[in-house]
Amino acid sequence: PENLFGFANVTPLVHKDGLPKEGADALDAVSAKLDTKTLLELDAQVQLEKKDPLDVAKAWLKSAGLA
Repeated sequence: PENLFGFANVTPLVHKDGLPKEGADALDAVSAKLDTKTLLELDAQVQLEKKDPLDVAKAWLKSAGLA
């Protein structure tokens, strides 16, 4: 139905044996700070403000102390 959106849960899919510890640590750090409210704000920057997704992601990572 129109205007019906589900939860914005991000789930990374990786092969466990192929992901180094540093990669798992990075995913855990992002998961700890990226909540639904923030994800929706980032999405609005891309969808509504037409900002580049890579620029939005880089800015958020920096603001969250992850870059």
